[in-house]
Amino acid sequence: MNSVCMFVDLKSAVSQLSSRTNVQTVCCEAIMNSLHAGANEVTVELYENHIPREELDLDDDNKNKLQKLIITDNGDGFTNENIKSFLNLYSPHKADLGCKGIGRLSYLKVFENVRIDSTSEDGGKSCNFNYDLSHKSFQNATAEENKKSGTTITYSNPKCSKSAHGIPLDFTKIVDDVYKNIMPHLYLDKEGIKVIFKHLKGSETVSEIIKDSKTLPELSEEVFIIQESVSTAKKKFKFTLSYVITKNESVQDKDVMKGYFCANKRSVYSFSDKNIGDSKIPLKAISGYNILFLAESKYLDSPQRIDPDRQTFDIDPTYNEVDSPISWQMINKPLLEVIERILLARFPSLKDDGEKLIDKVRNEHLHQAS
Repeated sequence: MNSVCMFVDLKSAVSQLSSRTNVQTVCCEAIMNSLHAGANEVTVELYENHIPREELDLDDDNKNKLQKLIITDNGDGFTNENIKSFLNLYSPHKADLGCKGIGRLSYLKVFENVRIDSTSEDGGKSCNFNYDLSHKSFQNATAEENKKSGTTITYSNPKCSKSAHGIPLDFTKIVDDVYKNIMPHLYLDKEGIKVIFKHLKGSETVSEIIKDSKTLPELSEEVFIIQESVSTAKKKFKFTLSYVITKNESVQDKDVMKGYFCANKRSVYSFSDKNIGDSKIPLKAISGYNILFLAESKYLDSPQRIDPDRQTFDIDPTYNEVDSPISWQMINKPLLEVIERILLARFPSLKDDGEKLIDKVRNEHLHQAS
């Protein structure tokens, strides 16, 4: 029997991506690809395309726009294996790292043109392709002598959003959003990773923010086990809660605790004591500290549990079944217990504060009842 090939219309595939796909999505996917390629330094350059005020539309938001994005790394480059994977949609290459094989489609959801220039042990590689994918090929190029491996991706012609002039460049927000996503990887990395964000006007650097894993404090760990009850095997799943508590006099009460459920060293969505259960600890009693929690598990790493846009998990709030043997209720209860134990060990006075708060609430209810 003759073999046949199945083709995918990439333009249609791109159109199926979430409408929430944005510049931050592109940056996150590119940075993670760089880190998976062995890079320990990634530079993200956001170029501003200044629009004169007299040329702005009346309904324009008056913000300067993104002209192009350039991301450079010192990773392994596009080896022959990486090229084969890149040209294969839904490739299983590096699936064990959480790669879904579709991240590069986000590039074309946000930008009309993407160019990849890479140097690897296989020699220099170059690729240029457009939204309609009329041109997509890797070409061998002569690598400069003694040039180190690495990749530069240039994203140009951003697709217009609501404004006719394109995508607003809110540098601080972009950096904050991207860092929140890649932060677990930097905290959990043991080798040292530096991500440099630059806001440029032409050749002038307007602003620069550096995120360096070597400057981050060490994390402590607590482990808890969840046993499912659906199958006869009664499988046990290990969860790790990494955390750090640091002094910060300027922090506001509402910003004391930040927690994230993570998959493959990337934050997927945040949690607090409010959405994982009713804590007996009054967090408002803590001031002048930053508290970070990162919850991880191979159970959460599973591709079948992560939404394609990596902003949620496919886990039922209360119901569990064979294909999804653990519910959020089963996760949140022991998670909250571990968080309370950690905080009480660090802030012993919280126990008394909590008991006073409970008494106050109880007395208010009794007063209302009478």
